[in-house]
Amino acid sequence: MSDLKDKDTRVKVLIALLSVYFIWGSTYLAIRIALEGFPPFIMAAIPFLTTGLGLYIVLRIRGVPAGDLFYLMAFGR
Repeated sequence: MSDLKDKDTRVKVLIALLSVYFIWGSTYLAIRIALEGFPPFIMAAIPFLTTGLGLYIVLRIRGVPAGDLFYLMAFGR
């Protein structure tokens, strides 16, 4: 029984390492391609804008009024 568990653990670790390798490598490739078409400051702003938009949508779905969200974005409290 322990041999099967060790084999499953090794496979899971291998899959985890391969996925980190793939995701990390694809990030550098995406940055290289994107910098050819966009200035660096725009590329730095895009992740923050997409994350903020996603959080805004999630909070609106949860029922937070839009006025409260704009207040939070402007003043932070």
